[in-house]
This record gives sequence, C-alpha cells and structure tokens, in this order.
Amino acid sequence: QEQMAQAAQEAAAAAAAAEREAAAAQEAAALQQAAFDQMTPEQQMAIYTAMSAAGQAQLMQQCQFYDQLRAHEAERLAKGGFFLTQPARFKDGYRPLRLCKHYTTVGCWRDEECTYA
Repeated sequence: QEQMAQAAQEAAAAAAAAEREAAAAQEAAALQQAAFDQMTPEQQMAIYTAMSAAGQAQLMQQCQFYDQLRAHEAERLAKGGFFLTQPARFKDGYRPLRLCKHYTTVGCWRDEECTYA
C-alpha cells in the first residue's frame, strides 16, 4: 500500500508539472502572438517567407536522408546476397507498386499468391 501511495504521489506530481509546463507554453505562445500582431504587414510577410523557406529546407534534408538511406539499404542487401538467395515471387521480374494492405498488419490471406505482397 505504501508503494501504491508513493506511486500515486509521483503521478500527481508529474501531472502537476505537465500542467505547469503547458500553462507556460500557452503564455509564451500568447506573448509571441501579441508581438506578431504589433508588426507591420511587411514584417509579418518576411516572417512567413522565412518560415516557408525553413520548412522547405527541412523537407529537402529529409528527402535527401531517405534517398541515402534507401541507397544504403539496397547496397547492404546486394552485398549480403539477399537478391541472389531469395527466389523471385513474380514472373519476369515484376514488382508490385504498393504493398498489400493486409501484408503490413497481420499477413495476407492469399499468402504466396498475393500480387501485392
């Protein structure tokens, strides 16, 4: 019972800390919005432009990362002989454009005959 009481106290303290943190974040957001509202339209547009450029740069970095990751994984699989040891599931080197929606969760009921697996 003592451990349960201590766990309850810790949970209450964590909840109170999270509530204080959320209130501080809301207050900071309100201050930022007030400062933004006092800016001229040109200043606001400059901020929007900078935010858009930063978002585009971040998206480009993510795309480059995933391209490099995909290339690295393909190279790693090729070096390990994965494509040589695994039999082709489809005729004439056919590859499905998308995965079977059942295959990604519990497995497709069509098993080896599924054309999307």
